[in-house]
Amino acid sequence: MTPGENGLYTWTSEPTYLDGNVEFKIVQDGSFDTSYPASNYVINAPKPGTYTVTITFNPATGEITVNLEGQADVYVFGNVNGNSFAPNQGIKLTSDDGKIYTTTVTIPDVENGFGFFAFTHKLGTDADDWFTANAYRFLAQSNGNFLVTGPTMNVELPMGYNGDNSMQIPAGDYTLFVDLENMKLTISGGTQLSYILASGVEGVDYTVINDLAVVESSAVTKQFFVSDGNNNWIALNAGDYFNEIDAFKGGYVSGVFGGKNLNPYLNLSVAPTEGEDVAEVDPLTYLLSGEFAPKVDEVIIISKAYYKASENALRAYSPGGAQGQSCTVDNSLYSYDFQDGRKYTVKGVINIKEPWNSKANMMDYEYPFQNYKLLVTEVTEEDPATAINSIFLEDGVKNVRFYNAAGLESNVPFQGINIVVKEMNDGSRVTTKVIIK
Repeated sequence: MTPGENGLYTWTSEPTYLDGNVEFKIVQDGSFDTSYPASNYVINAPKPGTYTVTITFNPATGEITVNLEGQADVYVFGNVNGNSFAPNQGIKLTSDDGKIYTTTVTIPDVENGFGFFAFTHKLGTDADDWFTANAYRFLAQSNGNFLVTGPTMNVELPMGYNGDNSMQIPAGDYTLFVDLENMKLTISGGTQLSYILASGVEGVDYTVINDLAVVESSAVTKQFFVSDGNNNWIALNAGDYFNEIDAFKGGYVSGVFGGKNLNPYLNLSVAPTEGEDVAEVDPLTYLLSGEFAPKVDEVIIISKAYYKASENALRAYSPGGAQGQSCTVDNSLYSYDFQDGRKYTVKGVINIKEPWNSKANMMDYEYPFQNYKLLVTEVTEEDPATAINSIFLEDGVKNVRFYNAAGLESNVPFQGINIVVKEMNDGSRVTTKVIIK
């Protein structure tokens, strides 16, 4: 030890890993004949970790003081950041004060949508040394594995030492906060909506990491239809939460995933958190005469389409009888009395009638658009009904030509008297007279 001007002796260690109690004596001239204290002095580190030890000795009184500077070591080990679940593989958490420790982790899907992890103060020496890692293993308190769900996200979870169990968490990206002083764990983060739609497992309670924008809602079905702004869409079944958050504009949500490969949804497991600055998402406008391949659950506008009552569908019929694509309408969200032959612009939510994977892919359908239906939410009638509109919607009509009283021909009707010649699919012709006022 080094003597000081005040008559005290001091000794300072290099940074040293302390694991449990450490005992020492101070001896004079290398002999235990004169040693302090009579029984060994015990250094008790608060948690296993790396510390600098300073020992001060007063030879006049025999008094010994010990000062520890440093902090406990905390590791997360398991299916994190590409590691296998092994006792000697872990990520060391960082701390500025030795009280709050944090790190970010990526959790893969290793079993039915979940990955697993736990914490320890000391990793094993090799892949078989579970004894060491489990001796200092801790996690959120539970009788078995702790299942992370929406209600357990972003809240303080009491922790305890448990050498056998793990945290079970949906695949995603998370930030872990360990309050070692109070033994509390807080988990933030979640799973990308795009991942849930592509690879999510039904029945798993996901927290969506994206700030989702509400594009449409229905008080009838207590649903929100949301997007991440990157053309990924999902329905939120709010249930009893709907009335609490009927003004919800977007933010972070947690819910149990369902409807995979059909019309995906999340059954909310906790009230959504309102986002601070949610970017608006505007519905795209489609013409049924063009390419029509919207995303499932997408909020869209179908512009200037004619309603055909016999099919309960919007169709892209045009003067001359050209037949385009169609989309079945569904009034479960919004009741509207569509009239045969009238022209509408309709806003709604796209669903499909059967999973695309019931075929090899959507292009294996002879007419892929026939698998779509539109859950109507808003209707605008483009123009009043006329006898002409319904002509284009009649079954079996291949082409229509119009002739005025002077014998001039057109593919659109004239003002006044029109001789209408309908060419049918079977080659026959039907002639009628109509008056356009």
